[in-house]
Amino acid sequence: MRFRSLKRWNIKPELDGLLFFAQRMDELLWDFTLDTHKPMALNAPYLCKEAISLLEDIEAELIEPANLKPVLDELVWSVQHDPVAKSLLDLPIEHYVLTSEGVKLAEQKLRLDVLGQTLQPFRYLHRAFDQIAAQVKAVEKKKLDSSIRTMVTTLINMGVSKQSLHKRSNDFFFGAEGEQIDKPEQIDSFLKSIYPYSHEFTVYFVVSKLIETVKDSLTAFRISLLDELPDELKSIAAKNKFAKGEDESYAEVGPFTGLDVVSAQEKAANRLDNLSDLFTLFYHQRKINWRPQAIVKQCCSDGPVFVTLTKGAMEKPFDLPPEKASKELNRLLRNSATRGTSFDRFNRVADLHGICVSTDIIENQLVTLWTSLETLIPSHTGVSKITNVLEAMIPFLMVSYIKETLI
Repeated sequence: MRFRSLKRWNIKPELDGLLFFAQRMDELLWDFTLDTHKPMALNAPYLCKEAISLLEDIEAELIEPANLKPVLDELVWSVQHDPVAKSLLDLPIEHYVLTSEGVKLAEQKLRLDVLGQTLQPFRYLHRAFDQIAAQVKAVEKKKLDSSIRTMVTTLINMGVSKQSLHKRSNDFFFGAEGEQIDKPEQIDSFLKSIYPYSHEFTVYFVVSKLIETVKDSLTAFRISLLDELPDELKSIAAKNKFAKGEDESYAEVGPFTGLDVVSAQEKAANRLDNLSDLFTLFYHQRKINWRPQAIVKQCCSDGPVFVTLTKGAMEKPFDLPPEKASKELNRLLRNSATRGTSFDRFNRVADLHGICVSTDIIENQLVTLWTSLETLIPSHTGVSKITNVLEAMIPFLMVSYIKETLI
């Protein structure tokens, strides 16, 4: 955890819960926090959604039934260790999740549909907010830790940007400006400030002039080209040197709904990316590209905001210095066979990893990494791919994690 200034804090025992909350939020949302201190990728509401989606794919014969059990097991485990989820259920989790052999898929799906309505994300978030407010005021740190983690997971899965959430939290609790932090009831104001309200956004990019060749297709993506920026944007554009060059154009994306300026910019960039990928189906020599900076206009904001696209996870890994990396490469080549089927398989995985590093689309990175794991790990009949990969990878991941904690 990084040091944060407490000059706006009137430190006293009754503020211990609020200070713990603020510090834990900073730790959860910092990109380089150890994995065990970060929020979960999915919690009970979204694991339930995943299970329902998986059941539908099994019914459509798109996925093997063996893949269902680990998802249901994780859902049951998640609810059992989640005070927010348990407080919303009228019956024990075993009444909603049927794991016995011979149970019909239709019956499983019906029960999960009921569970999904019970754990509806906004209903879940309201209960999480209530528990957090009470735990902060009562200084119940152990319970608070669990509630904060699952609240952050819920907000991120709803579509709130992690970067935006981190900034709001640090500005509220540790920023140079703001009211004095002197009472635990201020948690209520903070929770109101991060509630996921929908807004209308329009995003402006500087795009390569190649986009003008597909101007007749832009309306399908809610993209339009501009000769110059609207007057209200010219001041912030000049301040941030946001001006097109001779081989560039201004692109306006939107309007569309979003939850914050960062996620709105990511959504707009995804539309440009979809357009660029479709164009490459017919033209392979160059891609439509754009600068990572953008100006975002929000419906109810005082003025436009200048935003830079966040870095993907592959740009923030644990890396060796170049000199040590070269020594590790030499050691690998000295101690590995340089021919044969095993080395061919390893080379394919190295190629996939290179593709993963070169792309900035998170979904493509995940698919490529998963393909790498499946290539390395032999499959076994009757065992789901998820279980197969987990059983093979966990020992190696644990060794790496222990080394990280000792650095």
